[in-house]
Amino acid sequence: MVYNEDKPKSFFLMTTALEEFWDTSKPSIFLGEWCRRYGRKLFWEKLDAEVIKSPWADDLTLELATGYVNDKYEWLLAALSGALNRLHKTCHNERYWRILLGPWLLMYVPVMYDRSMYIKAALAAHPDLSTIVLSEDSYVIPQDTFDFFHLASNDHYNLQIYSRIFKSLGKDFPSQKERIITPDILLPRPSLLIGLMMSIKPVLNSFTKIFRNRASVLFRESYFPLSVEMQIILKSKSRIFPFLAKKNNKIVDSSLRLDLSLTAEASDTFEELLYKQVIMDIPRCYVEGYKQFSDFAFNSNSNITKAVLSSISWYYDESFKFFAASSSEKGIALLGIQHGGNYGSIFTHPGEKHEISITDRYYSWGWDDANNKKIVPMPSSKLSGRSEIKADKRKEGILFVSTSTCSRYMTQFPYTPEAFLEYLSWQKRFIIACNEKTLNDLYVRLRWDDSGWDIRQRWKDYLPSLREDSFDIPLMSSIDQCRLFVSDNLQTTFLEALSVNKPSILFWDDSINKLRPEAIPYYDKLRSVGILYDCPESAAEAISLIYDNLEVWWNEPVRQEARLIFCQRFALIAPNCSAAWVQELETVVSDSVISKRNCIPTNV
Repeated sequence: MVYNEDKPKSFFLMTTALEEFWDTSKPSIFLGEWCRRYGRKLFWEKLDAEVIKSPWADDLTLELATGYVNDKYEWLLAALSGALNRLHKTCHNERYWRILLGPWLLMYVPVMYDRSMYIKAALAAHPDLSTIVLSEDSYVIPQDTFDFFHLASNDHYNLQIYSRIFKSLGKDFPSQKERIITPDILLPRPSLLIGLMMSIKPVLNSFTKIFRNRASVLFRESYFPLSVEMQIILKSKSRIFPFLAKKNNKIVDSSLRLDLSLTAEASDTFEELLYKQVIMDIPRCYVEGYKQFSDFAFNSNSNITKAVLSSISWYYDESFKFFAASSSEKGIALLGIQHGGNYGSIFTHPGEKHEISITDRYYSWGWDDANNKKIVPMPSSKLSGRSEIKADKRKEGILFVSTSTCSRYMTQFPYTPEAFLEYLSWQKRFIIACNEKTLNDLYVRLRWDDSGWDIRQRWKDYLPSLREDSFDIPLMSSIDQCRLFVSDNLQTTFLEALSVNKPSILFWDDSINKLRPEAIPYYDKLRSVGILYDCPESAAEAISLIYDNLEVWWNEPVRQEARLIFCQRFALIAPNCSAAWVQELETVVSDSVISKRNCIPTNV
């Protein structure tokens, strides 16, 4: 339900899903859908509590908000760059700080804007509302960007944010203590090669140092398979080599944060909020831990290195980010590689924009941009080194691969929790539309972490006979074993299936997954041959029609042509991928296209 203005006042506001901070003895309202955990449905349905209407209920408002937070991101980045230079007595350029702070700010600014607008909407609807906030004794400061990402998806930390916003608005509510614990989620595992080399590094330290010091290109988390990484190292005679250094992220407490201050002027109420809050919210690795990370970066430099390459380490690998930021100021080229499935397709993609902005050359999986010569199509690192699977009527089973990449609490515009709820409703519609034979052959691959959406329970309620594909099994093994692959999202998995020629049925909501104009013809090509559908019902019907005659259907020339054209643009692979990459990287480091910048002093 949505708030009705005719209702009486004096409501209690439930800001998160933490029921110990609810007062159910009063007429209540929920701040948003994130408060209503699906697994607790039987409890909160009895409360008959209404939900504050989302500030992002229409496309125009959401579009304007997306542009607004982008502007505030740039404003805050500039303000923090100056503040941190003064604090650490450095004079790093803005690109340096964009590399370090950018991934955190891309979440922090939208998080703060979204939370503040919801609070304002609640107060506008119920000026006399009451609530219970988190005691200041329980407040925490994120360790790094990865810590913030998981905290921002966590009920306890969001309660902290709401509590501080209320305080900034002069609202004084009763408080309770609660220990905030970062979810028990580890950093993404390093590639097999880097993991192996790091494990034996104490034994081979001198050996690896010799090779690293002769490498003109250092790479970290390239997403190449182990076999391709080894081929690249050997074919380049170790001139292209892994960046193996690892930093202990334990940060020593200090009083340094007390000296951090912004001098930029705030031009509106949201900037005033950021101005007040950011000093205590900026992750500790950029304040208390700055010197140890900076010293690590300085000690990791090699005079022969000309380029640093990565796919994913730009986000959560703070040691690498410090090294890359320091390298950029020494004229070393930064090279980025696409790592996700919807790059070059989705109309608004904050991650893609950030990665391109901080790198000197950016490698896509086949797509290009006439307005940005920095983008260079190359065979996909993630999709390379795989054999075709093709259609095979002897195989059984329909593998349905879902996603849970959206948090219950919004972390980036324009991806709202309401849109993800709509996405989940399409899964129910798909189940309802499937015939009995399809459901008997269906098994579903659900992520082990679902951000509190209780997706597994939803599926079991929709389909009691649910069969799951274990997340312990590599995705490509599961794709190989099934007869048909089905996906309801634009994440990487559908490209993994199409690139190995696996029979696939795709469907998703175009109103949520808005494509950029230049990408539309390629997706329309998949639609025209019955691979991509615009609703779950059509996808379910197609499965029932083709499943028993899958080989003939999939191998029809018109369908194979559409798949190949699409993959050439968005999932490019090559038979000799390693040779192509060695040639490209060796050309880059000797090419005037990537020229050395003037070195910028790092200390004053």
